[in-house]
Amino acid sequence: MRWNLFPFLRYVIALSAGTLLYHWGHFSFQTFLIISGTALIAFLGLQFTTVGIKWLGGLAGTVFCMGLGGLITHTSDEKLAINHFTPLQDSVIAYRAVLSSAVEKKPSTYRVIAEINAVKVQHEWRETQGKILLFIDRTITHKPRYGDVWLIRKRPELVEPPSNPDEFNYQAYLGYQGIYHQQYVHAFDFARLGNHPPSVLLNLAYTINDKASSLLAEKLPSRQEYAVAAAMLLGVREELDYELLQAYSAAGAIHTLSVSGMHVGILFLVLSWLLTPLRKGSSHQKWLFASIVTSFLWGYALVTGLSGPVLRSAIMLSVFVWSDTFRLSRNAFNTLAFSAFLILLFSPYSLFQMGFQLSYLSVAGIMYLYPKLHWLWKFDNPLGAELWSLSCGAVAAQVVTYPLAVYYFHQFPTYFLVVNPLVMAFSSLGLIVGMAYLIFASVPVLNDFLLYVLKLSFGGLNVVVKATEHLPGALWNNLLITPVQLVIIYGVILMILMLFLKRQKAYLWGGLGLVILFSFSKVYAFTQHRQQQIICIHHLKKHTAISLIKGRKLHLLADSALYGDTRTQSLHLVPFWINHDIRSKESGVTPTHVRPIPYGNYIEWQSRSIVWIHKEIPKYTSFSINQSFDILLLTNNAIRYPGDWIKQVSMKQVVLDVTNSKSVTKRWVETCRRLRIPCYDIRTSGAFVYGYEGM
Repeated sequence: MRWNLFPFLRYVIALSAGTLLYHWGHFSFQTFLIISGTALIAFLGLQFTTVGIKWLGGLAGTVFCMGLGGLITHTSDEKLAINHFTPLQDSVIAYRAVLSSAVEKKPSTYRVIAEINAVKVQHEWRETQGKILLFIDRTITHKPRYGDVWLIRKRPELVEPPSNPDEFNYQAYLGYQGIYHQQYVHAFDFARLGNHPPSVLLNLAYTINDKASSLLAEKLPSRQEYAVAAAMLLGVREELDYELLQAYSAAGAIHTLSVSGMHVGILFLVLSWLLTPLRKGSSHQKWLFASIVTSFLWGYALVTGLSGPVLRSAIMLSVFVWSDTFRLSRNAFNTLAFSAFLILLFSPYSLFQMGFQLSYLSVAGIMYLYPKLHWLWKFDNPLGAELWSLSCGAVAAQVVTYPLAVYYFHQFPTYFLVVNPLVMAFSSLGLIVGMAYLIFASVPVLNDFLLYVLKLSFGGLNVVVKATEHLPGALWNNLLITPVQLVIIYGVILMILMLFLKRQKAYLWGGLGLVILFSFSKVYAFTQHRQQQIICIHHLKKHTAISLIKGRKLHLLADSALYGDTRTQSLHLVPFWINHDIRSKESGVTPTHVRPIPYGNYIEWQSRSIVWIHKEIPKYTSFSINQSFDILLLTNNAIRYPGDWIKQVSMKQVVLDVTNSKSVTKRWVETCRRLRIPCYDIRTSGAFVYGYEGM
């Protein structure tokens, strides 16, 4: 590769390396300062040397970018700020906060990010900074608004790490946004002091977004049509239910339900087509074309409330447009790398966002693969040509993003290639007509026509998606890729692309070697999973769940309500099952493993015994177990007072899940400590995992 053609590709890789070094290596600010300073001095000095060692200047510039990445990431780490409220957290009795994000409506709460600017410690107020995520009870009188200043009489709580193995790490997700605390706020916990929006631009964006959402809600009486329209046009996902999300996921169209680079790209293509005379005209006309297009893209960003993905795509396309206008770069990949460099320069933690990763991968894939795929087949029929064009774009994006998508979501839509042209057609029409309707909503006749087409677009999209969901094998579920396997797959893809580009056998052998390495990794993982024997008692707020795993088989024991609660299972249990490559599942009490006893069940699993007491034992009832066992699992406050009862049974350990009250749990923990019986509190320690996980 001739790196001189892609200078910003080299720089963005180095900048990202600096971010990763800080995040994983925890190097100090001074270390990165020395690295970047030394590299900068070397780079400036080498500009005056002989041509023979000019390449050292490029190396020095690359090292400088790496050091710069570490410095920027360090300064972006909010918890390191001198006046962050975290050191005072345990002493805080109240705090003043400004609501600094759009307010999201959830079924029972409002969700909003706030900036804490002062905390009360003992009898004095101290100026501070730091973000907090608020969940506000929806029983409050007035809906919160951006810029509201609240006095909250509570102590900020740290965001907890995942309570179940392999569960989504919400703590890390918020940490990348500089949020380390959260709070549930009732109506009696706060007082509103006023409204002082921190940003006039954001206030305008959120106001436009709210008005547009209200207009769509009024004119689209169908709940599902409004839900899809609001999500696609405005990024408002309040009305999307679990069933609708599952349907779009099965059709491979989940990306359409949030404002993203795809939507900005569609608008860009439409504008480019409409303004073709300007785009291909004189230099002044090209300047006018760039001005109109970027103004429209950033106007759309305002309508979406300056959504992160739209901002990212607006920056990317603005860089492309102006680069072409001023002829700054003839290499599209270098321009793409420059846009990523800009984003990471101001927001280094974007590197860890799934949307950023998928967005740039898909654009790079389309830029490289689309022309090569489109050339393979020529259509004389305009409709066939358009469908082929859409299919080529879908395949180009899917080839480079599917490994990462499978890694994150553990699933693959089987019919994406067949369905994607229809999804793209309906969603593109809905997006264009929807934007037109929001602009011309007050124009008689035209607004009625646009609204009619809008309903047809989103209604048709929903029909296609739901029909796909019911096709046999629509979704390939429970796919497992480890981080190492993910790297190997991308290595194979790279070898294949280089083979077609360079026509050299070395890439063929390299690809075959990586395929063999991937096969060995799968065999090794299969061997591990075949030998695993695990008991996991999960952390669930309103349920009890026990996963009994032998090899790749699962037996789930739970309360009756959980068996039908697929949403709770998918959030808290399924990730654990996928990570252990479960291929068969059995639920409920079976004679083989479980037998009923008074007030509960006796479980025998791979030479381990568990007594699960889940029905409350009256205080003066005589009840004992006449045999020794390994684990006593107590749920639902079944035994409120250990008393002398605990001395009448022989067990190795007590486990208490979250369905017990805090007072009952505390009583048991103290009793077990006094009697020197190991006691595990799932509420404070997370899921209880016991067993053998392979080689």
